[in-house]
Amino acid sequence: MAELTDPGDHPGPVRRGAFFIPWIGTNGSMVAERSLELGADFLSVSVKDSMGRSWSRSDVVPTWKLRDDPFADLCEALHEAGMSVRASVAVFADAYAADRWPDAVAVGNDTVSAQRPGWAEDWYYHLCPVQDRQRDRTLAFIDELARRYPLDGVDLDFIRFPWKPARDQTPARDFCYCPTCQKRFTASTGAEVAQLHDPAVCGSWESWRTGAITSMVESVRDITASHDITLSCFLAFWGSDGLGSAELPKARARFGQDHAALGSICDEVAPMLYHRFTDEPTCHISRSIRWVRDITWHLRELDVRVCAAIQGGPPASPGEITDAVHGAVDAGAAAVMSYPGLSWSIDNEYWAALARAYAELTSLAEKN
Repeated sequence: MAELTDPGDHPGPVRRGAFFIPWIGTNGSMVAERSLELGADFLSVSVKDSMGRSWSRSDVVPTWKLRDDPFADLCEALHEAGMSVRASVAVFADAYAADRWPDAVAVGNDTVSAQRPGWAEDWYYHLCPVQDRQRDRTLAFIDELARRYPLDGVDLDFIRFPWKPARDQTPARDFCYCPTCQKRFTASTGAEVAQLHDPAVCGSWESWRTGAITSMVESVRDITASHDITLSCFLAFWGSDGLGSAELPKARARFGQDHAALGSICDEVAPMLYHRFTDEPTCHISRSIRWVRDITWHLRELDVRVCAAIQGGPPASPGEITDAVHGAVDAGAAAVMSYPGLSWSIDNEYWAALARAYAELTSLAEKN
């Protein structure tokens, strides 16, 4: 395991980016102009979103009602502005697929599926990460993207098992217990999910789940490597209730993400460090800026490159946005991106705070 001798020990200049969600009528030139005003050098564009539809032309997944090709327009405009373009792909969040193939939706330990009314995020349904159909569709879509568009990288979003924290009288919910998962777990380990009260079986279950996610990322890496583009994946830390390295194994068990393994496969990992995200029960986090720095630091201890995805708006304050950027960089992040980034107006105080922070990083790099 790598030793960090200094909190600021990170490789090379810190890259600055934003997460961009397209809309009907997206203008690539306008987006490029605003991105440059922000001080960003890359954009992670939500090409396939959690509704299961694409903002690119596709023969694999359904698209939004497009007159033009907004992703092609974005690639051209951003590249002309000297910026990198990364395609963010929602892997296992897919409302379209859930509606078409209901048996593909992940099933909780309470037998309730990850969809309405038992799922709080009404804008998406979470699919089982083990079943082949969604894995194969996603791989075909990413290969299609890499062949059709001049991307610089792929960012995997929702590359995890769903999880719900305990709330009120409702215990925590973990996933997935669909027939496919139960059969394949037994075939792989010889154990059954009914034996999860046994610590040894529980450990096998956790390893089997992380293996399912890791193998999917490896398959994507085969595609990105063949096209000579970068690969990153978003890491979830919802429900974190403390500081320190103990938060990493908690997140690993909840979401099936082996941080070290994913970091060894990907060019970098992008922990979603929204320190004041929401009071909604899935994603509730209310931590100080120290938490942003802390998670970044402990991921760096695993010898992985980190692109810290920080909060870009309420309920955090504008000052916290600036502090979060510096906290992640001080802990060794190689890159920082803001979510929701360009979903906010260029004129608002959150955007201004992020632009100031990015300008300070540029000034520091020039001095060094």
